[in-house]
Amino acid sequence: MFIMGIQCAIFERNSIATTPWSGAIAGYLVGYTMTMFILYSFAPILFRLSSAMFYNLSLLTSGISTNRSH
Repeated sequence: MFIMGIQCAIFERNSIATTPWSGAIAGYLVGYTMTMFILYSFAPILFRLSSAMFYNLSLLTSGISTNRSH
C-alpha cells in the first residue's frame, strides 16, 4: 500500500490538489483501498485451496447476487 500511495501522489497530484475533500470521499478511498488489499491478500490462499478457474468464476458471478432485488 505504501508504494501505491507514492505512485498516486506522483501521478495524480493535480487531481488530489483540486479534490474537494470531505469525510465521505476519504471514507470511500479508504474503503476501496482496504477492499483491494483484502482481495489481493486472500487470492493466493484461494488459489492454494482451489483453482484459478474457481477464483475467476467467483469474481464474475459476484455481481449477480447483489442485483437480484431489481
